[in-house]
Amino acid sequence: MKLRAAIIDYGVGNVGSVFQALQRAGTRPMITRSAQDISRADFLVLPGVGEFSTAMNSLEQAGITEALRTAIRDEEKPVLGICLGMQLFAAASEESPGVRGLDLLAGTVKRLPADEGTVPNTGWMEVKATNRSGIDGCYYFSHSYFYESPEDQVIALTGGERRFPACLRWKNIIGCQFHPEKSQTSGEIFLAWFLNVVRSRHPLP
Repeated sequence: MKLRAAIIDYGVGNVGSVFQALQRAGTRPMITRSAQDISRADFLVLPGVGEFSTAMNSLEQAGITEALRTAIRDEEKPVLGICLGMQLFAAASEESPGVRGLDLLAGTVKRLPADEGTVPNTGWMEVKATNRSGIDGCYYFSHSYFYESPEDQVIALTGGERRFPACLRWKNIIGCQFHPEKSQTSGEIFLAWFLNVVRSRHPLP
């Protein structure tokens, strides 16, 4: 039986490419902003393009913020946050002072330092896993903020001079700063790994 994926629609522009990537990966994806769909899905995906406060306001207006917190935090439903979607796991972001995020992971979202390279950071970058996940590869990034996270949540780093967490994991919560749906073969490898995590429903090394 194919896994049911709920792609949370909060007005971002890349839900279609995420849908297609998950479909190619062998899942049954649906694009939704329904609490009932969140409850029924085997796993959730928070896609990511846009601005922190706009995304949180959209989730609030859809009435699904608490449904997401309940499913992820209390029911430990697997979730993948992509780019901005990962940043929404934080309690706060420098992009939107005073706006509360989903508050599911430790750490905070900060702006990339301009003296370390161009902002926004857009293009292909090497990613190095810090565990045995096998998700090393070249991935596509497009962002101006990054997740400053405790080390025990970081499972991959960028491999260049500008180093920041490329992928986070804490129990059932996984986030990637890159876009797997735009990362060709590396993205397919990453999604295959993530789906194995969903199927196992227990922490991997």
